[in-house]
Amino acid sequence: MENSQIQIAYFSKAGTMTVAIPSEVMTNKDPYIRFGKNNLAPQEYCTLYNQASYLHKKLIDLKSDMIASKGWKEVDALKPFIDNSYCEESLNEIALDIAKDFVMSNYFCLKVIWTAAGKIGYVERVPFEMMRIAKPTCKEDAGKIKGFYINPDWADKKSPYFYLPAFNPENYLECPEQILYVRKKTPGMLWYTLPYYSPGLNWLRLSEAIGSFKLADIKNGMFPNIIITNRTGANPTPEQMQAEYDMMNAKFGGEKNASGSFLIWANPGEEPTITTLNSNTNDQKFKDILQYIEEATIRMHGFTSSVAGLDVAGRLSSSKNEIIDNVEMIVTKEVKPAQKIIERAFNKLAAINGLPEMELEDFTMFEPVDEQKTATTDDLLKITDAYSKGKLIYDSAAAIMKQLFRYDEETTGAILGPRPIVTPQIEQ
Repeated sequence: MENSQIQIAYFSKAGTMTVAIPSEVMTNKDPYIRFGKNNLAPQEYCTLYNQASYLHKKLIDLKSDMIASKGWKEVDALKPFIDNSYCEESLNEIALDIAKDFVMSNYFCLKVIWTAAGKIGYVERVPFEMMRIAKPTCKEDAGKIKGFYINPDWADKKSPYFYLPAFNPENYLECPEQILYVRKKTPGMLWYTLPYYSPGLNWLRLSEAIGSFKLADIKNGMFPNIIITNRTGANPTPEQMQAEYDMMNAKFGGEKNASGSFLIWANPGEEPTITTLNSNTNDQKFKDILQYIEEATIRMHGFTSSVAGLDVAGRLSSSKNEIIDNVEMIVTKEVKPAQKIIERAFNKLAAINGLPEMELEDFTMFEPVDEQKTATTDDLLKITDAYSKGKLIYDSAAAIMKQLFRYDEETTGAILGPRPIVTPQIEQ
């Protein structure tokens, strides 16, 4: 039969997702060494931090706060240097910023401005995502980092970049602005480095993709949640199919048109057939995947679920000692080594100005309490403030309140609110 044919119009808005580990690439046209797909690996770290997982962001913030602690220890001789008065940020503020850069990327960059007398005038932070390493210009410089290119927006092909030389005290007169590049090296990489959580990048990408998919699923609404079969025998052109799709999507698609109804007029025998597709069967799969992502995120950052601020239904809460043991392990294996790397960088600068060594304050879970002192309302406010900012988990805050104020579980619950609950962990 001449008109006996089926035409299907399906319009997908899905995109693609990279799954590669960032690599270093040199091209003939670029004066810098490219980092990652489209030269945007650091930008992807920022995207994953901001969009992929609230837990990933929370644990990065927690770890960077632990590293920066309360800033630099107060020493009278260091005060003018730490004040960094010719810059908008003090070195205490910069310490917090570069601690986060270091946790997110495994490197950080400082812009060092020299005085004509060969001293350090002031220091600025260069956000890690703005920096790319300059290519060697001769064989003698192979493997050596001589300079950097800085661009506020590498994703914009028209955004200009500028060159700054690498930190070199012997070259301060010719180049009074230099970049001090500090990294924790990754085996197999010569120029850049990978974040410590790089084995979990695909989990974070998956989390972002699921979020984007579910949002698009709501916004795009009707298709492919239902199939409408036109039985009139007409054979529309691609342009007509697109126009009809646009009309239907505008009328019935999106979150604002949810739970709407169709009213159809048709000649007998030409009624359209409407078939509903049950998309809810995927919901449990997404929940299972998101649970795996959550567990992988906690593991990649080295925390337990309790320290991460999550309590699991069906499982006894961790004891205070277990929580403290995990935090102390993080402090010993990650926080203190990161502090030493930051301290070495700044002490290199302080030494040039003839200043004593700089040290970051040690991290403490909570301020030591004098057992002879009577607990006050201020103490209670400090505990609740630390809990609300994620510096104390529920169990730790409740234990301290019980010790200081002799509060029972009902009272602590009334002050702190309900205990956070997530779905049970999956046995491996």
